Amino acid sequence: MKLWAFHIYVGNSSRYCVRSEIEGFDAKTRAILEARIKYLQISPLNMWNRPEAAKIVEYNLFEIRFKKVNVQCRPLGNFLNNSKDFVITLICTKKGSNYEPKNAFTLASKRLSGISDDGDAYSPLKINGVDYSKI
Repeated sequence: MKLWAFHIYVGNSSRYCVRSEIEGFDAKTRAILEARIKYLQISPLNMWNRPEAAKIVEYNLFEIRFKKVNVQCRPLGNFLNNSKDFVITLICTKKGSNYEPKNAFTLASKRLSGISDDGDAYSPLKINGVDYSKI
């Protein structure tokens, strides 16, 4: 049974666009992301642990964890207002302890709070034509 609906951030800027990032993944990377989403969608929050996901406590974010062509890929996001709706607000990369963009956590948090504050919105997460926004 699905527990969570997944969405992507759609803001006023095309910089670090989540949809474009996902569409730019090769088929193998999209399949890996899709497998992570399917796993998390049916997993209670206490199961959102490494290696699939991790909580970034100081920024109130989760990172979805997987490798993209030998680069650690980290979609960042969180739930809207304690709902069942998880919004991926930014896709960043990680090498060692360094994230790119360098302000990834701040930007992801700002986008999440901006969804309700300034009209920025979210739309369904779709990978390979499958809509993951349905519970």
